Amino acid sequence: MGAELRTSLEEPMEDHSRQVERPKVMRRALDRVSTTATRRDGLLTAVVGPRGLVQDVRLDPNACRRPTPSEPSRRMAAKNYQQAEHPRAIHGHASTMRM
Repeated sequence: MGAELRTSLEEPMEDHSRQVERPKVMRRALDRVSTTATRRDGLLTAVVGPRGLVQDVRLDPNACRRPTPSEPSRRMAAKNYQQAEHPRAIHGHASTMRM
């Protein structure tokens, strides 16, 4: 009878062992997950790992250079263009021009 009891308990014990091991396997897999994000302009790339820990940050060499004199004027021109194209988004209402 002892051998019969042991045989009848083997399958439930193996099933229990698999159920206990499954979360451990999942945790080990999650500990290896990471993601990489890059700014649209490509000047900054960051790698974030498990639990939101930053693993790596890379700056493009151009990220730290001083802007040329024409860059601020280009930015201002782009902002003016954006405001002209989308006045509601900027001022909350449409602007009207009278002649």
